[in-house]
Amino acid sequence: MSKIRCKSCGKLLMEAEGNASIEIKCPRCRKINKYFIKERNISHNEFEKMMGSRSYKRVRGALRQK
Repeated sequence: MSKIRCKSCGKLLMEAEGNASIEIKCPRCRKINKYFIKERNISHNEFEKMMGSRSYKRVRGALRQK
């Protein structure tokens, strides 16, 4: 299950499972967020390694790809 957070303020917007194309407006900052979610089967160790890489950064609690 993927947690969908606002790219601007980091508010949790929803949790999604499976494949989806989502456009959702944040109730806090009013920014429209677009997501393309793909189901992934990776281990916890691979996930931790990916989140520690330089291609991701943390913005007010939300993970955001550069």
